[in-house]
Amino acid sequence: MIYHQPHNSQGLFNYNAYIYEGVIYRSHFHTNYELIYVFNGEVSVKVFGKALTLSQGEALLISPLAVHSFDIPQESKAWVGVFSEDHVEAFAAKYKNVQFSPFKPDGELTAFLEKELFIQGRPRHYLCLSCLYLICDQCEKNAVGISSPEAKSFRSAVLTSISESFQGEISMKNLATSLGYEYHYFSQLFHKHFNMDFKKFINLFRYERACALLSKKDRSITAVYKECGFSSLRNFNRVFKQMSGITPNQYRLTLKL
Repeated sequence: MIYHQPHNSQGLFNYNAYIYEGVIYRSHFHTNYELIYVFNGEVSVKVFGKALTLSQGEALLISPLAVHSFDIPQESKAWVGVFSEDHVEAFAAKYKNVQFSPFKPDGELTAFLEKELFIQGRPRHYLCLSCLYLICDQCEKNAVGISSPEAKSFRSAVLTSISESFQGEISMKNLATSLGYEYHYFSQLFHKHFNMDFKKFINLFRYERACALLSKKDRSITAVYKECGFSSLRNFNRVFKQMSGITPNQYRLTLKL
């Protein structure tokens, strides 16, 4: 199953970075850039279903809205940073629809980047901007595009449309029509780019919205399921438990409201 990371889908210089060993992140997406750098060992990454292996000293800049996953074995060590497009506005505008291949920063820059950028937490603001633009320069210089502008445009259009309409009735046929695609061709593109059943994908958006609403004490369970677009309370309970392992009531109890 693919999941959305809303905390990594924010602007206003949103940024977070961690050093990982022995971590697996399943398929997910967000609207910010993600940068992976390998200190030692190897890291397995999938972007748009394409399997990649990053070795020591290699980096990968993952574009916004790219469905991706990664596996950092226990014996490996890597830095993973997520940052909004406003950090590198000029680069983002120039390469808005491009996903790049892995690349190796030039040798003389590696020590500087490991000291100033590839750290736990965030560098000082202007130093952070400078380092991220330096990475963009190295990406432009040493990497190649591995996905078409059309592919990202399709994903972006689908995600935007669903995020605006998941609370009501929505079908693949209606979505295809609204975006100007023939239904069967749209279905092929959807499964190619998201590798997920359409109904489950819609329920993912509804589930995430439900989690947010359940944290509000003034919302009843009935009001939550209706506001999120579920057809019935029974359907809401079933889907919620499939995705979280617990019922909406049990989830609310874990929040200790």
